[in-house]
Amino acid sequence: MGLASQRRRGLADGLERSPHWPVASQLSLAVGGLAAGDWALAVTVRAGVPIRRTRQCQPAARSARLQRARFLPSSCSWLRRAGPARGKPARGGLPQEQTTPRGKCHWRSITLPTPTPHKPRPTHTPYTHTPLYPLHAHSPYTPLHPHPLAPPIPTPRTPTLHPSPLPIPLHHLAHPRPAGQTPAARKSRARQSPRAGAGGAWAPPGESSRRPAICPALPASPGPQQPHVLPRHKSRPRRCRAVAARVSPRPCALALPAGTMALALLLPAALLLLLLYLGFVRCFTAAPNAVFQCRERAGAAGSQPPRDAWGPRLSGQPLRLIVHLVNTAFGQFCLVPFLMRQNNLFLLRYIHISEDPTFFPEVAAEAKKDKPETKSIAEILEQLMEMRSPSAPSGFSFRKIQDYLNSYRTGELTPTQIAENVISLLEDCEKSSPPLRAIVQWDKQQIRMMAEASTTRYRNKCPLSPLDGIPVCVKEEIKVVPYYHRSGTAYLGTQPETEDATLTRKLREAGAVIIGVSNMHELGTGTTGCNPSRFHGTTRNPYNPKHFTGGSSSGSAAAVAAGLCPLSIGTDGGGSVRIPASFCGVVGLKGTFGCFSAYGCHPLSYSTVSLGPICASVTDAAIAYSILAAPDPLYPYGLHQPKPSLSDVLAPDLKGLKLGVDWTFFKACNAEILAVCQKAVEHLQALGATVVEVSLPEMEEVRVAHLICILSEMRDFLQPDFNHHFQDMNLETRANLALASKFTALDYIKANRQRSRNMRFLKEIFATVNCILTPATACTAPKIHATDLETGNSDILTTIRTMRYVQLANFTGIPGLVVPVGYTAAGLPINFQVSTASPVNVGAWPDQTALRCMDWVFLVLVAVYTSRGSWNPVLGNFKLPISSVDPLLCKTADPGSGIALAWT
Repeated sequence: MGLASQRRRGLADGLERSPHWPVASQLSLAVGGLAAGDWALAVTVRAGVPIRRTRQCQPAARSARLQRARFLPSSCSWLRRAGPARGKPARGGLPQEQTTPRGKCHWRSITLPTPTPHKPRPTHTPYTHTPLYPLHAHSPYTPLHPHPLAPPIPTPRTPTLHPSPLPIPLHHLAHPRPAGQTPAARKSRARQSPRAGAGGAWAPPGESSRRPAICPALPASPGPQQPHVLPRHKSRPRRCRAVAARVSPRPCALALPAGTMALALLLPAALLLLLLYLGFVRCFTAAPNAVFQCRERAGAAGSQPPRDAWGPRLSGQPLRLIVHLVNTAFGQFCLVPFLMRQNNLFLLRYIHISEDPTFFPEVAAEAKKDKPETKSIAEILEQLMEMRSPSAPSGFSFRKIQDYLNSYRTGELTPTQIAENVISLLEDCEKSSPPLRAIVQWDKQQIRMMAEASTTRYRNKCPLSPLDGIPVCVKEEIKVVPYYHRSGTAYLGTQPETEDATLTRKLREAGAVIIGVSNMHELGTGTTGCNPSRFHGTTRNPYNPKHFTGGSSSGSAAAVAAGLCPLSIGTDGGGSVRIPASFCGVVGLKGTFGCFSAYGCHPLSYSTVSLGPICASVTDAAIAYSILAAPDPLYPYGLHQPKPSLSDVLAPDLKGLKLGVDWTFFKACNAEILAVCQKAVEHLQALGATVVEVSLPEMEEVRVAHLICILSEMRDFLQPDFNHHFQDMNLETRANLALASKFTALDYIKANRQRSRNMRFLKEIFATVNCILTPATACTAPKIHATDLETGNSDILTTIRTMRYVQLANFTGIPGLVVPVGYTAAGLPINFQVSTASPVNVGAWPDQTALRCMDWVFLVLVAVYTSRGSWNPVLGNFKLPISSVDPLLCKTADPGSGIALAWT
């Protein structure tokens, strides 16, 4: 076979293997010259059809040459006459969908067919060609017709398709076969080459290492020539595993030791077994190995000292990070349980309590005959105010309700003048640096309107009550018209209130002048009074502006301590009245549960919160108690409370009064606080009272149970706000509510079972003593850091210490009264607490006994300590707060003279 014949033969084979074989079947003339080089030019010519070129990329290892196509000689005119058996080409001679864009380079992955022996033909016989890759049956195109003199072509058999794993350039398929290659020679070559399949695989010289082997799955050809079908897949064909095993190079696998291989096999199996155990076998809702402590009804024999909490003080960016973490999945499953375990908050889960739960510490009054009152409450109050000891000439005295009443009755001042002085003082407090921030909402018109009405009543000699014309502020948690009911937040109370709370209504009926609503810790979730909300800011302690006032009724205590008003109203769910009163050195009364109506307040914690007054003296607390405490039909928890009675307040001395002290619990406080409070107990004992040592059992359980109750109830009420206003809340609020979300229904029920136990313990204790004496707080007012004013703070240790002595009253519903008894070396106030009950007289927890005891503490300890010491409970010798104003000294001509000292 000549060189031209070989080139024509190669061109025909290349066109048959090409993806454009349907195009090649339409050609009347095919002239090709394929040789070694980077480019091959196939020229197709037909009458009236322009020349089209197909560019094919060749391996770079071969030399680049371009061979021009030549026309076949006239002796091959039979090839021109060959035409398609059926179908017509598209316009222009080529099907449009098969037209190759000019200049595109085509690559196609195909499967090499099983080569069959090629019979040599005589030189005089015209060349007849059978395509190796006939088209599918549905194709409208057929291969070239053989010459009429050529032998018949047998019917092709369609073998199993095995796509090639390697992309092979088309020039490998179109390369001319060498002459004289007989079937026997190819078989001999296949036996010599280990990569050749059945029948051998021919490759151009120098490329045998790059040609893929024949897939052994293809059956051997029984006939003279077996064509195979090339699938017309649009995507890349699947890889033939047999070819990949022999042709594709595999990466060398590292030989691993036997132990490592065994470990690699056992590790997934172990993980699978662990998941199976945790998911289907292990029961997390029960703890079979847990040890439960059974608490007997008799209670513990003695008390144990309370344990301190654990937790770092956080503010600024660390607080932001921790708050973010505790509200993530990691925090809820890891961080929060860790903090709860460190602070012993899982204590009740492993204690068996047999008592039934008490969800509201409500005690019904015993049925008894009403004792006839020899004097009315007004007469008792007048006599009580007259018993006030005279003030020392050089000492500082808070302005009390009696001082205002004397000025009004004598005509020295009028409520209108006092109102103008208060307005001037409010403006001055806001202009000071730093601002006091005790009153956050106030209205001049409202203040003047109430003061003018009170002035008219005094002019007509018909005041409504001892509170008529007295400046009063109310905590923002309580509804007051027309102010916003925000409760220390930036998102609540978007509209002014149109309805007063019950206590607000009683103040208006008594003639009090409401000068505004006071600041508070956001939603009552903290005990420092730190509130970085844009509407509030942090209230400053009048005794030292670098220290907190305590919370959550921070503004109410600061307003009284600063002299803006002698009376304010707060709420107490965890010491929120008594803690700020202690830090600010004033009197705070937490009433019996249900004694003061909570209608019109946000129900943040409905089983622990009680309302109460913050005052400048115990006498003022008695006045507020007698006017504001009464059953309210709108507040069902107070319907069984008795009416106020002050008949026992005017006892001549403390003889017969039994004071209970648990010294183990009493001494769990700061050394300075302990020294001052011990002196207070000694002097009460010296004045006729009997000190009895008692035991307060299970105080650690009280701490945990109270925390569970108040946080669970707050989380219940604030759940919608926590979801919709999460970003509007302060960081400390988010952290506390995230902690509350981990308490379960079991925890809440166990806590209320513990409440039943402690209420029974107190009933037994109050059968032997009249009062229980403790310090008000275990620490003094904490210091304010710079970052606290921007982000707030979270100090678990300080919170637990400030709440240590006040939780029992909130948890069991008994009343508690705190009164200032001294100061630290740094000038910070120290308060003393009296908690009481008298089941003999009224069957509940009456506030009268506490008022009687603490009133005598104030009255009989006049001038007891006059030395320059830390404890000076004398009313006329109180230390002057750094920021103090006196509305009674602010005459109309000189409204600014009431500021005793400016901020330092």
